[in-house]
Amino acid sequence: MALELCTAVVSGIASKFSELLFDPFRREISYAFKYQSYVKKLRSRFEDLKSKQQRLEHDVNDAERQGDEIHDDVKQWLIKMKEFVERAEKLIDEDEDNAKYKRCFKGLCPNPMIRRYLSKEAVNAAKDATYLLAKGNFSNVSYRPAPVKTEYTNIGRGYQQFGSRMKVFQDVVEALKDPKVNMIGVYGMGGIGKTTLVKEVAKKVMEEKLCDKVVMAEVTLNPDLRTIQDKIAYDLDLTFGQHESTVYAKADRLHQRLKKERRVLVILDNIWSELKLEDVGIPLGDDEKQKKNDQGRCTILLTSRSLHVLRNDMNSQKNFSIEALSDDEAMSLFWKIVGNHSTETFDFQSLAVEIVAKCGGLPIAIKTIANALKFKSLPVWNNALNHLENSNPRQIQGMEANVYSSIKLSYDFLQSVEAKSLFRLCALQKDGSRIPIYELITYGIGLNLFKNVYTLEQGRNEIQALIDVLRTSCLLLDGDTEDHVKMHDVVHDVAVSIARDELMLNIRNAAKLEEELENGIQKDATAICLPDIDILELPERLGCPKLELFLLFTGMKQPAVVEKSLQIPDQFFEEMKQLRVLHLRKVHLPSLPSSLDCLINLRTLSLSNCHSLGDVAIVGELRKLEILSFRGSPIKMLPGEIGQLTRLKLLDLRNCLQLEVITPNVISKLSQLEELYVVNSFIRWEKGEGGSNVSVIELKALSKLTTLEIDIPDVQIVPHDLVSVELQRCNILIGVAEWAGMDSKIYETSRTLKLSGLDKTIYLANGMNILLRRTETLYLDKLNGFQNVHELDHRNSFPLLKHMVVQNSSEILHIVNSIGLLCNVFRLLESLFLSKLINLESVSHAHLTAECQSFNRLKIINVKECHKLKHLLSFSMAQKLLRLEEIEVTQCENLKMIVGRESEIHIVQENECVNFAQVHSLALCNLPQFTSSGVDVGVSGSLSITSKDIIAEDDPQELMNVLFNNKVCFPVLKKLKLSSLHCIEKLWIDQFPTISTSSCQNLTKLMVFGCSRLKFLFSYSMVNGLVHLQQLVIGDCKSMEWVIEEETSSTSYSNFTVKVQEEFRMASRRVFHVFPQLTNLELWGLPKLKSIYQGMHILEWLALKYFQVNECHKVEMLFGSFDSKLLSQKTDSQQPVFLVDPRKVRFPNLEILQISKMDNLRKIWNNQHDDLGSFGNLKRLDVRSSGKLTNVFPLNLMVRLERLDHLNLDFCDSIEKIIEEESSSSNCMMERVPNRFQVLPQLTKLELLYLPKLKSIYQGIHALEWPALKYFTVIGCHEVKILFGSSKLWSSEKKSEQPIFFIDHHKVAFPNLTTLEVSYFDELRFLATFSTAKSLAKLIKLEVDNCEMIENIIEMHAGEEVKKDPIVFSQLEYLKFVGLPRLESFCSENCTLEFPYLKQVMMRCHPNMKIFSQGFVRTPIIHKVELDFEKND
Repeated sequence: MALELCTAVVSGIASKFSELLFDPFRREISYAFKYQSYVKKLRSRFEDLKSKQQRLEHDVNDAERQGDEIHDDVKQWLIKMKEFVERAEKLIDEDEDNAKYKRCFKGLCPNPMIRRYLSKEAVNAAKDATYLLAKGNFSNVSYRPAPVKTEYTNIGRGYQQFGSRMKVFQDVVEALKDPKVNMIGVYGMGGIGKTTLVKEVAKKVMEEKLCDKVVMAEVTLNPDLRTIQDKIAYDLDLTFGQHESTVYAKADRLHQRLKKERRVLVILDNIWSELKLEDVGIPLGDDEKQKKNDQGRCTILLTSRSLHVLRNDMNSQKNFSIEALSDDEAMSLFWKIVGNHSTETFDFQSLAVEIVAKCGGLPIAIKTIANALKFKSLPVWNNALNHLENSNPRQIQGMEANVYSSIKLSYDFLQSVEAKSLFRLCALQKDGSRIPIYELITYGIGLNLFKNVYTLEQGRNEIQALIDVLRTSCLLLDGDTEDHVKMHDVVHDVAVSIARDELMLNIRNAAKLEEELENGIQKDATAICLPDIDILELPERLGCPKLELFLLFTGMKQPAVVEKSLQIPDQFFEEMKQLRVLHLRKVHLPSLPSSLDCLINLRTLSLSNCHSLGDVAIVGELRKLEILSFRGSPIKMLPGEIGQLTRLKLLDLRNCLQLEVITPNVISKLSQLEELYVVNSFIRWEKGEGGSNVSVIELKALSKLTTLEIDIPDVQIVPHDLVSVELQRCNILIGVAEWAGMDSKIYETSRTLKLSGLDKTIYLANGMNILLRRTETLYLDKLNGFQNVHELDHRNSFPLLKHMVVQNSSEILHIVNSIGLLCNVFRLLESLFLSKLINLESVSHAHLTAECQSFNRLKIINVKECHKLKHLLSFSMAQKLLRLEEIEVTQCENLKMIVGRESEIHIVQENECVNFAQVHSLALCNLPQFTSSGVDVGVSGSLSITSKDIIAEDDPQELMNVLFNNKVCFPVLKKLKLSSLHCIEKLWIDQFPTISTSSCQNLTKLMVFGCSRLKFLFSYSMVNGLVHLQQLVIGDCKSMEWVIEEETSSTSYSNFTVKVQEEFRMASRRVFHVFPQLTNLELWGLPKLKSIYQGMHILEWLALKYFQVNECHKVEMLFGSFDSKLLSQKTDSQQPVFLVDPRKVRFPNLEILQISKMDNLRKIWNNQHDDLGSFGNLKRLDVRSSGKLTNVFPLNLMVRLERLDHLNLDFCDSIEKIIEEESSSSNCMMERVPNRFQVLPQLTKLELLYLPKLKSIYQGIHALEWPALKYFTVIGCHEVKILFGSSKLWSSEKKSEQPIFFIDHHKVAFPNLTTLEVSYFDELRFLATFSTAKSLAKLIKLEVDNCEMIENIIEMHAGEEVKKDPIVFSQLEYLKFVGLPRLESFCSENCTLEFPYLKQVMMRCHPNMKIFSQGFVRTPIIHKVELDFEKND
């Protein structure tokens, strides 16, 4: 027996020895013999990667064209992919060379050493390729930048001076801070200022970070749930999918999204009755329900005119009343608007008191009356008071009589009849909606509202003038865009009332429509509007013989309800013979009603977005029609009958995506046409006449055309005189092109021309200079035969051009050449975008004199992939760009500098420089030859400094390539982005003791990527001047050793005067705040980085909130000064990232810390940390792929991490415990730590992924509690013994029976845990003990995957007794057990298990499982069980 045992031992040792000895040898031999196999695998992986790269680049390009921002991880993947491609292509090329040339034995056989080398490289490359493939699975590559929302910022400055409002404002803000309050109401009469107050609250909330998101929507008297949902989604930057068109689908999506936000303030403005929040998708409930449903805190702020609605219908917990302004406040507001010129006489003052008293302290009323009386005489004021005293105001729900009177008075004071008509027209729109100016124009023209207006252009000008009148009277508000206006809801209510007196009816719900029809009130109506109401039936005839305007807008959006949607009866229009304006929107019109031809006086017909619209030939019978729109409707043909509309002035076919045929000679017959819109629509234009479709030549017959929007895909068919008149507005697209993403930055202008594939001979023959003469925005693509862009309009020099894009034109050498007589070319140009002009040599190939006005107004210049360009601007051109604001240059292979000499013989004088006084944004990316921003007068000359006291004559920096110098200055630069500038060695020249004023003192955002020769970013002498810097990102700089250069590393005291030396020594003893406004700091891909700063100063980071460090393998000490005391506290083997002076607060506001791929990192914090102010605001910590890190927190730090919410640790091979136990060196701190204390009291999410050496979270003597933990995921932690528990409990357990949870039986440690995921635990035999299971009362989801040894989920622990009380998982909904080959049961003992809310169970591959539990199992509502058991052989 002993011999056999000995033999077995020796055999085992020999086998292991053989394995260790020969396996490496066999592996090395295999490299030579499996060469072809390894290379073939690499080629396969390489092709897969190339395909993925191409697909991803296509997605990125598409996203950039849409103006989206690309995710950082996508950018980094593409950078790494580019590096890998270069490496793999080199290997494959070497393989081919090896096959052809590198052979031995006179070429008879391959060279084994070379094959071994290449094979080994191929194996490593294939592994990297596999890693890249795995990491390249992006669900999306981009995100839409959050639009700049001005809703909460454009609030009147006068608001805060009202003392009566400040108390309410402060009370609302305090209520929002109360975690027990989730619904707050603000109420008051209409026009009192509720909306203004809650917007100010929203602004305050965001400023003080009380909420992570603020969303706001107006509800209105007749709530449209879709509109409310769309507005909330807009504020959340959320886009609904095509399948989410219904109210219910949108509600579900919003509900899920809002639950993911941690703190959200939802403002619902102007509530009139109960609104069911769940129908909108707003999660709300008591705290218990919120925790159960996994919701974050969602606070609702409501405004209403009724306290009853807030308290009874909406159950708001706190309600605040806004009272009217005090007499003094009301008078102050009145005089502020009217002006002080009227305060000089007692008569004005006494009248003002009486007039303001009539306004009841309502800001909206005071503003409207004050604007009406501004600059008016005393008799007018007396008349106004008389009107207010004798008016008979109509009672409107929720509105005081004096409010109605004041707004009605402003209306009465309008001197223009047309302005009053326009005001009443606005009353016909839906309350709270945007009012399109385009529609007001079409209505006004159709109704003939304007005197002496005979053309659309005159009508447009008249409308704009009238809008200004109403706006200055506070009767209209600015809209979200220039194309829209809005009306305050209180003013709208008054407007509806006034319009009704004029028999213009706004019927805002279906019930009122039936009432109006039954009472016959509408018989004498002149206008009826049904704005977005859901009705399914109209009367057979609408008996309104005097009706002149009829608007019908339905809310129908989704095709699923088309069959049930509103139908227009065939005889509906028979009794409307005076109708002049008809607008139907989103109405189901498979065919037009035959009674339409009864509308013999119709002037305006708009059938917009009408579903199923087919034959429209009957429209040709409306011979007096002047405006016709099929915008967004699915018509397929414009029939010949339309040619009978010889009075037509406007034809709108925009977005008619199915339009394929325009009958020949229809367009040419419309001789009175002034505006024609055919964009994103019809494109099948024919070159000549006689075809089956319309010819472009027909446009020549439109002699009165002022507006043209058209797509002509074939440049060859454009006639010589396409447009013989000067258009006021145009958007003409000729040719087919994919315009670069830069065009999203172009400002909208009234005259836009896009030309693609234009040949010089065609251009000269077609006389397109007529178009160019008035073009404001010009796009040029694939120009042929042109060397200079100015040749396109060499006679007129583009007199009105403001924005220009030129791309994909290989023959272009210059934008402007040989100025001479053309010194005024591009004199109004504001933005210039140049892309893929591969032979472009210069922007301006001529010396621009002081008298020349070319480019004088240029604000933006953007250049991409112009590889022959050596400098962006000539010296003379740069000196003229006094208004330049943004410069961006990307992927220009030979560009060396921004400003260059005019020619080889040009010499820049010592006192000459370029001052970009307005440039606030500069981006230089992928410019491999770039050396300097300044002119090439020689490096020494460009870097000369006049003060001899500062820089010595033999300063070595004169030999460096320095980006910024004293020849080119950027005094107001705020945003700087530098990427892949491989020749740049330094960004700024040293100017001690004062910072250079040329380029950096106003920086707020600095991003530096791929600048491989930079050793540091800032010199010490300039750091104090960077007081505005808010974001700093440094990545992929292979040579960088410090962010801030040590003060003595590049400069010597001997180079300075005695006075300067003394100033330096005094400064070195100070503590100073580094970048006092810096909130974001990111460092990644810096393999040589040792420290942020290595000097003697003590640094403070008071504003820092977000810090990321990634792939900085040689970091010695990231934060801290090299003070001798501090250095004595560290050892080389355990160097922390944070080593700080315990006497000073270092990081009081840090919220997010992310550490990844730090190969040299052993500790994050110093054990001696006694800095009670630091890290107190830390909310998230991520640590990834840091192989030498052994623990995360010292125990004495835990008491300060009270706000940590999310902890994620993954792929850290050496971590043995999360919290380091007490040590003798930290005993003094342990007095502050109680025997039992709450660990991370706000931590809700804990993820431990692939930590192969992890044994426990904590092994010390203290008992820890986890009061807020909701989500816990642990995967691939094979060495875990006791994950939760103290050392006392640890020592009591048998090694072979370790659960993942082991806690004190008398204390509930996880009162809020909702999600538990456990995977890949090799030694785990059961998950939890009985007592632990009972503590998981709020568990909702439990997943256990791939744990080979687990036998039971719950198992009785030694010393526990099975009690009669059941184990109740009172909130568990989902169970998943997959890959558990030894699982026998859920519970090992005969006890009752209750799952009252369990809905779904998934169990796969459990061959030993015979029964779920020995005891009774109760699952009353389970509806899905998925079983897939393997059978035992």
